[in-house]
Amino acid sequence: MRTAPAILALAVSLAFAAPSARAQLTLDVSGGIMNENWNFTVTGGNPGQYWVIGLADTMGPLPINFLTGDNDPRSWDLDVTMFSYPAGIGTLPATNPVWQFQNVYAGFEGYYVYCQAFTAPGFPFFIDELSNDVVIVVAPGHGAAVDTVGKPVRSRAFMPGAPLSNGNQVIFGGNDGALSGGTYLKSVELFARKLQTITSDPSIPNMSIERSFHRAQTLNDGRVLVAGGNDDLNNVLTSAEIYDSNANTFTTTGSMAQKRYFHSMVKLSDGRVMVLGGSTAVDASGSQTQAALAIVNSATDSCEIYNPATGTWSAAAAMPWKRTGISAALLSNGKVLACTGAGSFLGIPIFTTTAALYNPTTNSWQSIAALNGTGRALSTVSTLANGKIMISGGANGNIASLTLNALADVSIYDPVANAWQSNPPSLLGARVGHMSTLLPNGNIAITGGAAGNIFFPVVTKDVDSFNGSAWTNIGMMNHERAFHYAALSYDSERIFLYGGIESGGNSAVFPTAEYFAY
Repeated sequence: MRTAPAILALAVSLAFAAPSARAQLTLDVSGGIMNENWNFTVTGGNPGQYWVIGLADTMGPLPINFLTGDNDPRSWDLDVTMFSYPAGIGTLPATNPVWQFQNVYAGFEGYYVYCQAFTAPGFPFFIDELSNDVVIVVAPGHGAAVDTVGKPVRSRAFMPGAPLSNGNQVIFGGNDGALSGGTYLKSVELFARKLQTITSDPSIPNMSIERSFHRAQTLNDGRVLVAGGNDDLNNVLTSAEIYDSNANTFTTTGSMAQKRYFHSMVKLSDGRVMVLGGSTAVDASGSQTQAALAIVNSATDSCEIYNPATGTWSAAAAMPWKRTGISAALLSNGKVLACTGAGSFLGIPIFTTTAALYNPTTNSWQSIAALNGTGRALSTVSTLANGKIMISGGANGNIASLTLNALADVSIYDPVANAWQSNPPSLLGARVGHMSTLLPNGNIAITGGAAGNIFFPVVTKDVDSFNGSAWTNIGMMNHERAFHYAALSYDSERIFLYGGIESGGNSAVFPTAEYFAY
């Protein structure tokens, strides 16, 4: 492998090799952080051909016969700026990554760099196969963020998403308003990581109905289960549907017996999916007090399990208590931890620290010690690299003052000891609606979240990291986000962030998505 100062140098370097039948060429790249390696991979092509990777700061098209003068009707997807930057050149077959390019061009910082590969069989054919395009979003460095090229089609928050096996991200429904209002959506958006585009209907089909405060879970076969939530007429839903990214279709599947929103969803060790608790009624009178009371007073203890093989739900043993906004996680021993959440006693809202374990083998619950600290709901659940479960933040309410205040509390459960850790460090600030991402180094990154009264939230751009013993601020996102979507990027070097609400909470954020380089 060698690097030429520009693609133009290839014109004099090609051997007079015999042409061969075209073999599809595929380009991929990982990285995108300033002054660190971008790792390019090329698959396909024919042995003995040159592979060439070009970079440009603007898209084409640029006719291929611009150089050759022949009758090839095709075009590069890069423009003439590709001749200003280095090119990777080598011979097939190649060992991947075929090219590691360390960006040292200040002009690339914060830019979108467009990449395309081609194979060169030799004169007079010059170019055999063109690859797909890849766009690199160049982060200035660690602790910084860059918006994606494509922007979300709609503002939305309170929605689940799922990473697909090809590294794309899919976002389901949500609410274009705040916690206490807005328009619920049935549209779905797909982020294509290579092209940095976000597409929606009609390219991506809608769900069968509007959903917000629902849940989604990727099944073992790569399909995604979406269940429950509210529709735009304030109906609480029992329905569920399956998104198949390969067929790009939604298919209705069996409905739950219990309608629910603000529930929790956990994939069991055998691939079945469990839903726990949630609220079953909505007050649409317009009163925030009545709406909040309806959420906690309608909390359910119901649990159900979805079997992907049959497309049906079956009842699981009820929880020891009725809870909404409950936290739940699968343990390494196959049991499910359920804890915290909100309910009511004699019509008065309560925020709890209670916890229990569900055993799928015996279909039974076992109560365990309560969490330390303040009762809370809507906490964020993180599975640490060592198998422990961290419950962070959340909110505790006061119906008399119509407040639902964010907390900085952190609790860590050790499934081996069946005990809660004593005095784990609190968050650097009170948060609710923050997202958690497990990083390759074993740390947990917490992005965004809201402080104060979440009906009128103060939303942060901060990203904090937990190494198992202490919290550290590691940078800031470009945009305030709470109740957003976050997932590790395909190359595991950045965090993909999408949507959410902003300070004030009157609406979802202006449609944005970004990559944060941790």
